[in-house]
Amino acid sequence: MLRRRRHLQLLCAAAGFFVFYLNERHRGKGAEWEVLYVASVECVIVLGHIMYPKASGAVILLANGLSINWLRYAGWLVTTPILIIHMRSIGGISKLDDTLIQMLIANQVMIIFGITGAVGTGASRGVAFTVGCVAMLVLFFRAGEIYAKAFRTCPGSARPWLIASLLNFFVPWSCFPILWLYGPEAGGQLGKGESIIAHCICDLSAKIAW
Repeated sequence: MLRRRRHLQLLCAAAGFFVFYLNERHRGKGAEWEVLYVASVECVIVLGHIMYPKASGAVILLANGLSINWLRYAGWLVTTPILIIHMRSIGGISKLDDTLIQMLIANQVMIIFGITGAVGTGASRGVAFTVGCVAMLVLFFRAGEIYAKAFRTCPGSARPWLIASLLNFFVPWSCFPILWLYGPEAGGQLGKGESIIAHCICDLSAKIAW
């Protein structure tokens, strides 16, 4: 118990220093609010996964015997829309246009049907997963348009950073349906602990590194 408490204190301190660093960067470098919000929320989510992976608020047990990692899906619901809104800075978009609105809708459909597939049984799982993947393809198509526009207009010195941003967006987001298929939600080849670790790594890449 003492060791667990010390680990929690250490992680909370590290998260506090990280948030302080982001705040200083915001004050000195002009980081936008979306960056601070997503980074802070992601720190809390990762700490929750590490310290309380089986807590009642993190995992919901269903009447049919299945369980859902609600902390993961709730984290996506409150952070991924902000990430999409922040993409306006990449594409030089001054306000919410049709592209961003379609991405926001596709993102919510993708997450909701991912949750539906995780709690469903039989053929409903496959249907929900398929709908979620179609929504993800729509999201990727629109995001690709934003990145293509950015590549056409950005200076050459900014292209390495743009490529890194592109990879940190598309690669981890592409891993999530694979983890869904092989994780406890479907195939079961990955255990719950392994699935949590893999999702946290992808989340950190898609949110913090991006």
